[in-house]
Amino acid sequence: VLQTVALAGTRLRASHLPSLMKDSKELQEHQIVIEGICSSLKSMGCVIVEETQELVLPTLSHLMTPIHVDLHSNSDRLFEKIVRNLHPTPALGAFPREEGMLWLKAYQKYLDRGRFGAPFGLVLDTGESICLVGIRNIQWKNSQISLGAGCGIISISKWDREWLEIQGKLESVKRYFGW
Repeated sequence: VLQTVALAGTRLRASHLPSLMKDSKELQEHQIVIEGICSSLKSMGCVIVEETQELVLPTLSHLMTPIHVDLHSNSDRLFEKIVRNLHPTPALGAFPREEGMLWLKAYQKYLDRGRFGAPFGLVLDTGESICLVGIRNIQWKNSQISLGAGCGIISISKWDREWLEIQGKLESVKRYFGW
């Protein structure tokens, strides 16, 4: 059994905006991520999407939907295949995936994003595999530190709200490190 989550749609905890569960823009953005994950995994087994809930963290809240897959097989390279199928999800890359990845690679010429979000994982002696995706980006070069964060842009996005979301994500990382 594969267990993962769709995690997209972010709100600052101190926001005056409506709850994430009542925000049509955030719900639409989250649904794109759910669909992207399900599309990536449907060839591997029976996909079960659970109820969306709000994950409340100290400074941010996110929409979160657990997704389970009853896998068809248990091959030696299954873990690697799952990770390759999933990465990047629409929450980290672009959607649709193929066109979005071409756009991101072309955009890299104008703004070097460095290493931005990637899966890392391990296979335990028990046979269980664990994979996480680093989405808050901290990079060091000599004595400089760079922080990176992004947001989901869809047709009904408002630039001022997206900018606040990015700032909130960066602030949450800075607070964590006491900056």
